[in-house]
Parts: sequence; structure tokens; C-alpha cells
Amino acid sequence: MAKGSSSDRLSALDDAKLIHILSFLPTDEAVRTSVLSRRYQRLHATVPVVDLVDPNCRSRRDHSRSDDLPMCFDQKATCALLSRDPAAPIRAFRLYALHPTHTLLGQWVVVALRSGAEELELKLRCHEYSRLRLCPFGHYKGASADFDEADQGRYVRTPRHLFHSAAPQLRRLSLSRWRLDLPPGDGVLPMTSLQSLVLHRIMGDGQALQRLVSSCPRLVDLALEECPGVATLTVATASLRRFALVCCHNATHVRLETRALRSLRYKGGLLVTGHSRSSFFWIPSHAAVTALTVDICAARRRARSPPSRSSSPGAPTWSSCTSPCARPWPTTAACSRASCAGCRA
Repeated sequence: MAKGSSSDRLSALDDAKLIHILSFLPTDEAVRTSVLSRRYQRLHATVPVVDLVDPNCRSRRDHSRSDDLPMCFDQKATCALLSRDPAAPIRAFRLYALHPTHTLLGQWVVVALRSGAEELELKLRCHEYSRLRLCPFGHYKGASADFDEADQGRYVRTPRHLFHSAAPQLRRLSLSRWRLDLPPGDGVLPMTSLQSLVLHRIMGDGQALQRLVSSCPRLVDLALEECPGVATLTVATASLRRFALVCCHNATHVRLETRALRSLRYKGGLLVTGHSRSSFFWIPSHAAVTALTVDICAARRRARSPPSRSSSPGAPTWSSCTSPCARPWPTTAACSRASCAGCRA
């Protein structure tokens, strides 16, 4: 074997490159590199990404890797944040936790925001049933488009400091399985720099969701998934380029006031032709849209018979306030799934 083939190429890299490599690892694995050498003992404390996953949230295949850890997840998460180099900012904070302590959740978010976090991804898992989809066309007993009474008090409220204090550097926010808790009143929230907002399985009424969306004037990406509080929604953001509405079966009308839209995804029920209801989506112009995906939930359960008017929650219809555009919307009402690249008719 040649002498150079067994050399340690990683050690030849400077600290900046090693830190960049470590940022792709979960935080607990980045910390484990401290046993490699004295040099690595200080590197993990400067990694700009804090990625924490509760071992109880792992899949069964990965669960055994962390069963022997002597420290509980709450302590691990707190130590990972407090043991960092004070001079090293946090750029991204990702959390996936099972039954976390609400007080600690708020403290973790405060530490991340005060350290300059530009990305927050906060995902909770409360109970086994929380993994069931909020879709009336599900194949399990009791399938519903909304939270049942047993779920109402079990979702954790969003950390108070997330919306109560200014975070001018925050660019991306992803929330999964939370109860939306906004400051009292109807004022604008301090989310002026937010460019990407992902809300999955959020318990909150339509007014609260509308207030949150309206407080983000620079949104580029907006995705709403399994949010039963969405009824009517207006996105008055000229910069919006991508929008997704997935299994929000209580929604009746969505107004996207943007001419920059490039990608639109809808997943929901099928609207019967001739329905008296007004158009589901309203867009000033769809000429710039290059990707359209429509997935009909109803067709998966009733593929052999057409849905009736009384039982079908509805699928999207489209309207535009301008003269006919160069490329018409593709017809999708008769399909269980339609995907269009380039808006081909």
C-alpha cells in the first residue's frame, strides 16, 4: 500500500471545513467526534447547526442506537445549547421531541433566537395517534378532517417568545404538531424577514393562521398541511413563489395575491362539476406557473364509483382576474392524481 493512501485527509482540512462537515451530522453524533483527538474536542461547540432528535422519536430500526445513553433527552438538549462557544452563533435549530417539558421548550427557543438562529424547525410527537392523518378519506376507523375532543388539550402551545419577541434574522420556520399561541390582539407579528413558513398539523383557528401569514410580507415558500383551522386564506405577498395546501379539508377559498407564483400543490377532496360554490383558488395570473400538482384524496377510497355531491368535500377550481393567459390550467377534475410540468393543457 502506498504511503499516502493511509493518510488522514480530514485532519489536513482547516477548522472551517471540518465545522462545515460536522454541521451535516445530528448534534449527538457531532459531539461524539470529540473523542477522535484534542482538536475535535472544541470543534463541535462551534458547529452552527443544532440538530436534536429524541431517541423515543426514532424509527424502530434506529431506536437501538440510543437506548444505552445515560442522559435523558431534556438534559442532552440543554447541555447541547449551553455548552456551545458563546462566540459561535446558531444558524439553524432543529428539534424533534416526544413529550418535552414546556418550560424547557421555551428556553431552548430563546437561546437559539438570541444566538442568531435563521432557521427553526420544531417538530413534536405527543402520542401514537398523532401520526394518523387528518383526512376524512383515511382507511382507519374514525377518520376525520379535524382534531377530536380527546386531542384538543394535548397539543403543546407554541413557545411564547417565538411570536412575542422580535427575531429579525429568522428566515425559515417549520412547525409540526403544535397549538398556535399568538400574542393577544390583532397586531402584526415581528416576522418581517421570514421567507419560508411550513405549518403541519397545527391546532389554531382561521383568524390566528391568517394573522400569522399576514405578518410575513417577504414569504417565498408557504406550505400548510393538515391544518383544520384553515377555512378562507388570503396571502397578500407579492414575493410568493411556491404554495402547497395538503389535506386542509375545511378550506373553502384561497386567495394568492402574487404574480410571482411558480409552483402550486393541492391535495384534498374532489369538487363535483357544476357545484354552486365559487372558485377555490384565486390568482391574479397563472402565466408564470411552471409546476402544478393536484392529488385527490376522495378518489383513493372511491376509485370505482364517482363521488357524489353530498359526500365530496371538494377539489380545486381556478379563477384569474386578468384576461385569458397564454397557458390554460390543465383539466384535473376527472383524475385521481394530476401533475403538470410547464402547465401543459
